[in-house]
Amino acid sequence: MTIKNLHLHDDPWFVEKTLDYILHKSQVFLLILSPSGEIRYANTYARTLLTQDPTGVHIREILLSGSWNDSLLADWTSGDVTPIMNIRTHDDLPRTLYITVYPTDAGYLIFGHSDSEELHRLSKEVLGLNRELGILTRELQVRNRELAELNRMKNQFLGMAAHDLRSPLSLILNYTEFLMEDLQDNLSDEHREFLQTIITSALDMKQVIADFLDVSIIESGHLMLNPGPISFETLMQELLRKTGLSAERRSIRITWKTEGEMPTLYVDVGKIGQVLANLVHNAIEYSPDQGEIEILGQRTDTGIVFMVQDHGSGISKEKQDKLFSEFSGTSMKKKNGERSIGLGLIISRKIVEAHGGSMFVESTPDVGSKFGFILPDSVIWSENKDIQIQQPDSGKV
Repeated sequence: MTIKNLHLHDDPWFVEKTLDYILHKSQVFLLILSPSGEIRYANTYARTLLTQDPTGVHIREILLSGSWNDSLLADWTSGDVTPIMNIRTHDDLPRTLYITVYPTDAGYLIFGHSDSEELHRLSKEVLGLNRELGILTRELQVRNRELAELNRMKNQFLGMAAHDLRSPLSLILNYTEFLMEDLQDNLSDEHREFLQTIITSALDMKQVIADFLDVSIIESGHLMLNPGPISFETLMQELLRKTGLSAERRSIRITWKTEGEMPTLYVDVGKIGQVLANLVHNAIEYSPDQGEIEILGQRTDTGIVFMVQDHGSGISKEKQDKLFSEFSGTSMKKKNGERSIGLGLIISRKIVEAHGGSMFVESTPDVGSKFGFILPDSVIWSENKDIQIQQPDSGKV
């Protein structure tokens, strides 16, 4: 028995309820078009899929690009083409609807529905992907915990090794200096040069050990700032005191200047001094003899800028991007041919970031380099703002 045999279409109540269900509650896609293809009505499900009421726009506006042609409505009605409609839904994804098109005196009536089997298949795929994502997430969490533990052990090892190396290194320095002083009248020039080489190498090793200690402290999250006021001029005087002897040995001239008035700063004087000394020492190491190094201080719209410029060998662009990354494999060749592991720059970056700033580098091979950092206006003493310490990312410096 069919609906027609039941004569329900003659029952106004049945017709009203059926229309209400189709128009407002069902998952049937319904459009009523004018003869030219303008949408005159869209039911609730159609508006939900399209995220807006398409009334008044042409049907081609809701179809995927390339789906429309001027004979499409006639072709759908005649059955000359497969009656499917490709639309873009509210989640910006394409949706294919299987449609039935009825021509009327007033235009076209279009009913559409999704392929339930296809939706079911896609739903199962999504559930499967979600399960795989959950498994991968749990595995990632386990790996992260393992990496965090390995990183903690590495930091502990660095700290212990550095502490253990300082004592024998101090003995080497002390005894070598003792020999230089006690036997200076009996040493040949060659032997004196040998002892001086030992002292120079030991001092280099002492700095590497200090860097390892700094790295272990920073990575463990124990970097502490003790800010205080200091003028730019005082900072420069202390910097030249630390670096002047190294520059004199190579006949390198260090100059400093400011552009505009530099305010009194409220920073950890020792640590910012360490950053500046590291940048200047690097500039000395990579500069030619009788070279020149310029230090610039400037207050700009972005903050307080410190910059150290040398005229050395320069650094290629691909190496610049890795200079501030821990153990990236990028090293720089010093003037004496040795290579630096670059821990000083890593430590400097973390000190600057703990002050709320950032580091930068500009370099051209065979021309020279500009290394520097920018501190925010919050470090200006007149504003007297507390500096928020930014802890290093877990697992890396």
